[in-house]
Amino acid sequence: MKKTTKQLYRSKTDRVLGGVSGGLADYFEVDSTLIRIIFIILFFSGGAGLLLYLVLWLIIPSRPGKKIAEEDTIKENVEEIKTRAEEIGQKQGRQWFGILLLSLGVIFLLRNLGFFRIFVGRLWPIVLVFIGIIMLTRE
Repeated sequence: MKKTTKQLYRSKTDRVLGGVSGGLADYFEVDSTLIRIIFIILFFSGGAGLLLYLVLWLIIPSRPGKKIAEEDTIKENVEEIKTRAEEIGQKQGRQWFGILLLSLGVIFLLRNLGFFRIFVGRLWPIVLVFIGIIMLTRE
């Protein structure tokens, strides 16, 4: 009997930006929304979510089954990121800038109100336990 192995790749169908969350969700057999929530939580608790997403976008290939050199994968992914950023900038630059300003305003407001101290200090472990329970109870 031939054993098939899973391959990690970026999703072409379940994507918002680069398909990283969709690909990770397919690989780990969980809902992609859960992966996106984890990236958002990591982003708001220090910024690691954005950096991790970009690194994964660079190193995870977009096509399953096609073997290409690692350097070519990274070059191809850098070009895709550049093209996607240009598309976003041309089509929705003003909207994205507004969303960015609104998000930064909310972050600074929550920080001034002490939300992050409460969240990181007390609520963060509860969120991790909750996500773990969801992952273990899903089939």
